Amino acid sequence: MTVSSSASNPCGGYRLEFRPLQSSNRGLAFLCNAAGRVPLDQLSRSDFNTYLYARALVGRVFGRPAVRSCSVGCCCGRRHDL
Repeated sequence: MTVSSSASNPCGGYRLEFRPLQSSNRGLAFLCNAAGRVPLDQLSRSDFNTYLYARALVGRVFGRPAVRSCSVGCCCGRRHDL
């Protein structure tokens, strides 16, 4: 897992990004801590299932997850498509 910081981090949080391997697919991102740990017990059932889906398809649909600082426009606390 790689960690990337941003000059603008208004919420002080981080997100774990699963970038697509093909441009025709969408990536996913989840709120996490600086170490890349996603608070699974705080995810909705749908987001939990989507997180497990993303983890299972690393190397096939998604690249290795990367931890990134939240930036302007971040929807902290919620899963979002990249």
